[in-house]
Amino acid sequence: MTRCFRGLVMAAAFAAGGLWAAEPAAAQEALHDSHFHYLNYNQDLGMPIATVRGVMTHGVQGDSRTDYSVTRSTLFGIPLQQRWDPSALLARDAGHGDGSFTWGAPSIPDDEPVYYLPTHSELYYYSGVDPLIAEAYCDDVEGLTARDGAPFWDPSITGFNPADVHGADHIVRMMTVYPGIFRAIGEFTIHKEAVATKIAGATPSFDNEALHEIIHVASRLGLVVILHSDMYSLLDEGPEDAAYYDETKLLLKDVGHYFKNYKTPGLLWAHTGIGRFAPKDRTIQLAHFDRLQRILDDPLYNHVGFDIAWDFVARFIRGNPAGWANLYDNANRGKRFVWGSDSLSPTNQQKYTDVIKDYDAIFRVPYTQAPARLMQRDNYAMIFDDPLRRYARGYFAHRTGATKWNCKRDTVVPPPSDDWFKGYDDLYPKEERQELLKAIEKDVDEVIGLYPRAVRAVQVK
Repeated sequence: MTRCFRGLVMAAAFAAGGLWAAEPAAAQEALHDSHFHYLNYNQDLGMPIATVRGVMTHGVQGDSRTDYSVTRSTLFGIPLQQRWDPSALLARDAGHGDGSFTWGAPSIPDDEPVYYLPTHSELYYYSGVDPLIAEAYCDDVEGLTARDGAPFWDPSITGFNPADVHGADHIVRMMTVYPGIFRAIGEFTIHKEAVATKIAGATPSFDNEALHEIIHVASRLGLVVILHSDMYSLLDEGPEDAAYYDETKLLLKDVGHYFKNYKTPGLLWAHTGIGRFAPKDRTIQLAHFDRLQRILDDPLYNHVGFDIAWDFVARFIRGNPAGWANLYDNANRGKRFVWGSDSLSPTNQQKYTDVIKDYDAIFRVPYTQAPARLMQRDNYAMIFDDPLRRYARGYFAHRTGATKWNCKRDTVVPPPSDDWFKGYDDLYPKEERQELLKAIEKDVDEVIGLYPRAVRAVQVK
């Protein structure tokens, strides 16, 4: 059976709901969430950190009678805060006057902006988000050690402007102030539908040197890069139209040499490049999978992976099962996708677990059972636990004088161990490891030399 024909057969069964109906339900499937926003656009949480973890681990049963439980997750906020100016709002609503306003709790208007779409509020980068994430992580004592010995949470740095080299400075500073906590940067945005035009000041562009430097620093410090860039614009009309694909693809190629030491993907393109203005035309939708395949099959992009986070993306995949079948039914490509919820500070259990249900049909298609587990959890662990990334983060902490590790609970920065390389023997043969570790040290030392002010952030003498 040819791959194309197989995809069509699977598509028909998928649409009819028959592919998994006869399968016995698995007792439980573990998920790792690669895309979770603990804080929203007002830097507010939906539930306390331990409660969120409880909701995730409790899980939900999908329509296929499979129980899903999240056993590990990223942890990040939103890098942008919405400007809230009551005087300006009153002046606008009144249609006259100078907008004079006397502040007082009883007179605070009810129209504080809470999400970027229904308002015209200006957005600005808010660096305070990262200390909030670090404190939340450290407050969840039970979550610091999961069942396999790894923390439940993998915090990520988001509070930087991708169009400003000070963003790289901020990343180094956060790694210095909070040793052993952060394992990624992002989700941060280059192009995003209604967001880019609302950001105060300079907005990031694909050829911005600051953006390149931020990715350079993150990769050198062992941080996974989670990048949002919409592939399409509202004006795209035909299968050849993808307004931002070529520019994003060129950026991904240009930064590839920063990840040369790593054998696992270090840059995750969020939502597979799909945004809110994703194409409705069927021919464009099918062309989307071809665009992903061109990246996945080109060795120049081995450092690139994709998250399929967001219920919008789940519906896109379910609506195009043949395209997804032909793309994903491949041993190499199956190692480049990670699942994520893209949940935004959920306020109750259902608001989080409903997103998991959206992916049940995708996870349970029989021909993707083995790679589905890669996407559900294994790829995430391979990327975030890459021994070279672990070593880079630890070596940076050691070189910058960290005396405490992991929320100041451990007094010694962990040295590299052969146990770190379990499961990575094919990627990092034992005879090559010492040279690779030396290369990592050289890269980290270079970053320390470039950003001495950030490294001095915690010096007291």
